[in-house]
Amino acid sequence: MKEVILSQPFVLALALNNYDPLFGVNNINSMRRLDGDAYKQVTKFIETSARGSVIVLSGGEPFLDPRIKALISSARSNGCGISVDTWRGFEEQHPCYNQIQQIRLRLLSLNREKHDTLLDMNGSHKKAMAFGNWMLKNFAGEKILVFPICSENRNEMPKIVDWCRRIDFYPNMFIIPYKHRYALKLEDYPEVTTQLLALPLQNVIIDTPLLGLSGWPNLCSGGRLAMFIDVDGGVKPCPYFPYPLCHLDGDGIAKAWRCLQREVANLNANCSSCSQFASCGGGCLANKTEFGEEYYCPYNEVGK
Repeated sequence: MKEVILSQPFVLALALNNYDPLFGVNNINSMRRLDGDAYKQVTKFIETSARGSVIVLSGGEPFLDPRIKALISSARSNGCGISVDTWRGFEEQHPCYNQIQQIRLRLLSLNREKHDTLLDMNGSHKKAMAFGNWMLKNFAGEKILVFPICSENRNEMPKIVDWCRRIDFYPNMFIIPYKHRYALKLEDYPEVTTQLLALPLQNVIIDTPLLGLSGWPNLCSGGRLAMFIDVDGGVKPCPYFPYPLCHLDGDGIAKAWRCLQREVANLNANCSSCSQFASCGGGCLANKTEFGEEYYCPYNEVGK
C-alpha cells in the first residue's frame, strides 16, 4: 500500500486536560492540564500550519480549560477547522461555540442507568441529553454523537443510528481498545463487525479499520493524517493509544510528526507483508499487541 507522506499532520488532536470518565481521570479535581510548553508548540503550529488543517480538542474535557477560547480564536484566524469532543458541554453559553465547526457529544448508552453505570457517574446521562437538546436548538455546526462500542452496549448500535437520524446528529462509532475493562471479547468481535456492516454505512462514521477486511476500507489515520498530543506532551496516533511513541521536545510539532510516522510504520511492520494490508492498513493501532499484531484480526492467532 503506497502511503502519502505529509510534512505535518492534517489533523492535530490534543487533550487540554485528562478529564475523561471512560479513558482517563473521572474526577475534575484530580485532572491535569496540558503542559504549558506543549501548549506553546501547539499555538506555534497553528500559526504556521497550512490553511484547511483541522484542530481537534479531544482526549479530555476541552470546555473545562480557560485556554480554549484563545486557542480556537487563533485556529480560526489561521484558517483551521475546529472539532471539539465533550461529555456534556459544561457551559451552554460558552463564548466560543460560534467559532466551532463540529461538536462531538459522547454517549455510552441511550439507557440512563447503563450510561451512568459505565461511567460510574450518576446524572451524567441526563446532562449529556440536556446538552444534546441545547445543541439542536442553538448550535449551527455539525453535530456528532460519538458512541464507543463495548461489551455492555454493543446491541444498541441500530437504536443509536435511528436516534441520531431523528435528532439531526451524525453517529460516529468505534470499538474501544482491547485492553479496556469494557472491551469486546475476542469471540464477539466478528459478530459486532457484521452488525456494523448491516447499518446504513453511508450515514455513519465508523472508526473500525478491520472493516476493510469486509470490503469497507476505513484506515486508521493515526500517523498518516492525524497526531494526538496528551497532557504531558506525549505524542500518540490517537487518544486511545496506551503510551506515547515520542514527546514534544521543544523542536516543534513537525519533528514529533516525523517521529510518529516512523513509529507507526514500525508498529505495522509485521502486518505490512499481509495480503490484506491494503484493505485494513494494519488495523487499529490501539489494538496492537507487543508482537505488532492486531488483536482482533482473523488472520493471526492472537488470543486463540
